[in-house]
Amino acid sequence: MSYKLLIGIVPHDSGELICNAAKSAGAGGGTIAMGRGTASRQSKLHPRKRLTLE
Repeated sequence: MSYKLLIGIVPHDSGELICNAAKSAGAGGGTIAMGRGTASRQSKLHPRKRLTLE
């Protein structure tokens, strides 16, 4: 049996969109986990992220 894992770190409002796209492409399932970045306050990146596992 062969497995593949796709990991994505996406904006907090894109997790479901990414999981739906992966399922449409043949993924058997997926997991969305909430995360919070630790970048400095000067960073332009938003600290709230979603981690998707497909």
